[in-house]
Amino acid sequence: MFKDKRVIVAAIMVLAAVAVVFAIVTNGTKSNESNRAKEASSTVKKTTKSSSEKTVSAAKSATTSSKQAHDKASSSSSKASSSSSSSASASSASSVADKFDVAATLKGVDGAPAVLSTNVGATSAQVVLADNANQDFDAYTGAYAKSAVAILKAAAKTGKMTDIYVARQVKLEDGTEFAIAGYWTGDQLKNAGTLADNTSMKDLLLNASRYYIGGSVWGTFSQQQKNDYTNHQQGGQIGDNQDFTKWVTSGTTKQ
Repeated sequence: MFKDKRVIVAAIMVLAAVAVVFAIVTNGTKSNESNRAKEASSTVKKTTKSSSEKTVSAAKSATTSSKQAHDKASSSSSKASSSSSSSASASSASSVADKFDVAATLKGVDGAPAVLSTNVGATSAQVVLADNANQDFDAYTGAYAKSAVAILKAAAKTGKMTDIYVARQVKLEDGTEFAIAGYWTGDQLKNAGTLADNTSMKDLLLNASRYYIGGSVWGTFSQQQKNDYTNHQQGGQIGDNQDFTKWVTSGTTKQ
């Protein structure tokens, strides 16, 4: 009887031990599977994150490359446009200069002074006529008036000139100055194109946009002539023009 009990107890203990071992093995397996699942999940997340980062990086790189290409294209286009504009401007100025030949224009003017300098742009021209010591006062001023009229008419024929400056230099003992200078623009330039060839200096200057009479000429005027200009050595149909004033000032030199 006791022997049978011991056998039964031993059998129960063996079964219990087997159950414990089985439980340990089962739990270990589940734990390993759980760890592997976590590791797999972590790997997937890292892979997904890495792929996402690479995608974002590639997108940024593509955007940067596209922007750089656009900037280069814009820069090239801007440079090409600027170059084209400069070339067009130079071509336009050259074309006007070809049509507006001051020296050729004055060949037909009796007693016209020599041309000291010209500065012809696309829409403007500055002309300085030389002194001539062999001309008396009336011939000197008359030659300026006839030459200026011829220049203004030639400018009107180009159809593009908008600002014309004409001066005549005089040599003084201590340098030079513009003895007479006129500036025509707007309506005054338009009207100058219809002036008679023998227009007097008074009529020419009083109808100019701006005029200036240097001291050498003003000092030679009679009082009546000064009255014709309302005793103003400078004036005109428009208000002060800084470009004209600077140009006149540049004509004065001292030795």
